[in-house]
Amino acid sequence: MKASVLAFVVLLVLLSSAQSQDTTSKAVVQQNELPRVSHFLKKLRKKVKRFVSKTKAKVKRAIAKGTSKLTKLLVKKRKLEGALVVKKLYHTQLRYVALGDSFAAGVGSGGGPFGLHQLDVDKCCARNRNAYPSLLSRQLGVSSFHFRACMGARALQGPNNVLRQMIGTPSNAQLVTVTIGGNDMGFEDVIFKCITSFLAQRRCLKAIKRGVRRSKTVIGPHVRALQTILRRRYPRAIIVFTGYPIPYSRRRRKIICHNKKVRLAINGLVAVLNQNIRANVDNFVPVSFGSRLLCAKGKPWINAKLRPAVRVPAKCSASRKGYVDRTGGFYHPTAGGALRYSHSILGWYFGRSKTVSSK
Repeated sequence: MKASVLAFVVLLVLLSSAQSQDTTSKAVVQQNELPRVSHFLKKLRKKVKRFVSKTKAKVKRAIAKGTSKLTKLLVKKRKLEGALVVKKLYHTQLRYVALGDSFAAGVGSGGGPFGLHQLDVDKCCARNRNAYPSLLSRQLGVSSFHFRACMGARALQGPNNVLRQMIGTPSNAQLVTVTIGGNDMGFEDVIFKCITSFLAQRRCLKAIKRGVRRSKTVIGPHVRALQTILRRRYPRAIIVFTGYPIPYSRRRRKIICHNKKVRLAINGLVAVLNQNIRANVDNFVPVSFGSRLLCAKGKPWINAKLRPAVRVPAKCSASRKGYVDRTGGFYHPTAGGALRYSHSILGWYFGRSKTVSSK
């Protein structure tokens, strides 16, 4: 019995000594491994820092790239569909009245059948925020702006004329812009005939000849009489009549385009219209789109998209009710063309002796 107890005690002593040796050996191993672990951790920290810095740089580049793309897309969208962002160039505090037809109303200068949608100011007259009077009012920094131009308007005849547009406008206006004459000449009929008879040129050429005759006989007296009425209505105002842009390029640079005979005939019609307006008003501003014409190489500032005819809403006044726009903005200025209109008038207003031949 004593011998077994003694053996058990000896076994316990041996086990305890073995455990103490294991702990000491582990401590020694840990001490030896510490520098390796610290070195590994340092390397890991450096790698993490590099990865984080690279990721941050990539994220920044991606954000910058995305932002620039987004801004470009937004600008493009605004140019195509949205309101143009125009800087206030002057602080004139003028009282400004804008009269005229669809070219002044802004048909074709935005999205949709009238160039409207969210840019619509008045669906009955198809007034658009991208129209040149709207852009000009923002550039000049006017104190009051009366935008009365209306699609389909004539100078004196018919229920939709400039005389109706003058109602409710201030007689102490300081600047009045007028774009008129196209509907008096029958330009809508010319456009419609030339679009629908793309291959049958006779109808188009006959309509152009009728337009030339009307512009020579009707435009002069109507525009002269209108200027007299405007002078009485706005005695303090500078009254400016604008021309119409020549639509076609002489050289054909695109496959789908009218032939040379039709192009020159339409250009001649617009030139005759401009001459008759210029000869019968005191202040005339010619508008040229340079190389941004139909059938030219670049993107034109004149609408060339065929759209279906659109009827004016039934809720409009009696003078507008039932009017149908058959052209859908064809041959009308785009947003870029409207901006050129406003720049032409600005150039005339601040340098009249150089840019305008006053009668």
